[in-house]
Amino acid sequence: MGGARLAFDPPAGSTVRVAALAPNRAADDASAAAGVRPGPRSAAERAELRRRYFTPTLDDLLDRTVTAARSGARIVTWSEAAAYDFVGDGAAVVERARAVARAERIYLQIGVVYLLSSKPSPNVEIRAIMIDPGGTVVWNYLKTSTVFDDGNVRGPGVVPTIDTPYGRLATAICFDANFMPLIRQAGQAGADILLLPSSDWAQVTDALAQQAVLRGVENGMSVVRPAQRGTSMAVDHQGRMIGYEASWFSSDARTTDHTMTVTVPIHGRPTPYSRWVGDAVAWLCLTGLLTMAAAAAVRRFRRTAAAEPDMATEHALPAVRS
Repeated sequence: MGGARLAFDPPAGSTVRVAALAPNRAADDASAAAGVRPGPRSAAERAELRRRYFTPTLDDLLDRTVTAARSGARIVTWSEAAAYDFVGDGAAVVERARAVARAERIYLQIGVVYLLSSKPSPNVEIRAIMIDPGGTVVWNYLKTSTVFDDGNVRGPGVVPTIDTPYGRLATAICFDANFMPLIRQAGQAGADILLLPSSDWAQVTDALAQQAVLRGVENGMSVVRPAQRGTSMAVDHQGRMIGYEASWFSSDARTTDHTMTVTVPIHGRPTPYSRWVGDAVAWLCLTGLLTMAAAAAVRRFRRTAAAEPDMATEHALPAVRS
């Protein structure tokens, strides 16, 4: 059945040009080497970190966003952790992004990590902020899942959507895609394109990208996944690869423009999983497996019990005749 869908019902109709941006590798490496971390800092220290590390990265992302828009992209999405700022000081990042979205008439989703002043975890907010062509912030999504030592404040776990001329858009962040019920919210809402900003490392990037592909197929929506420190990719709602960008790991990565531009179908397809079935089939299969395993164990126990000789009879002493 799946093969028939791929062969006879491929995506057709209108498409939209989407640009997926990861931050400049050299700037990202410099910030990491400097040990930029959450924690209490004076206003002067915050200003110096912003001047040396945060602003150059933001300038580059906004410049590349303008270039992508003028090359035809109607949706631009940044990776997770593309830009950084401090909680309480971060309005300027959003305001600059709003100005670009308004000037270029694009849907722009920015990925920002806000550093908190607290030392113990949680000490960061990881956000995906969507801005429409009028410059209005239409969602400010806080990452739901936590991974190892990310130390992020957990969001409420509500996947946002917006209707656009380019289909219904939804978002989640990176490891969120490993949680099927969370991403199913987008499928139930009829999302056509899932924007999935991510931040990986080499050993996990392919596995996490594969999870994202599964979520797209399950819910009948295309997935665009820009990845910092990982492999960016995009697939249509049937799982066909329409974009792949692994320059983060190339020999000249520090001088490479980590931008993936793809043409994405603007219409997804409802799936039984997203609309009706959900995880019921999986639970039924698990229940059936456990039931069969239990029945097999009972039968084996009964056969073993029936085959055992009567120990009392086998070891009885022979009768003594006088």
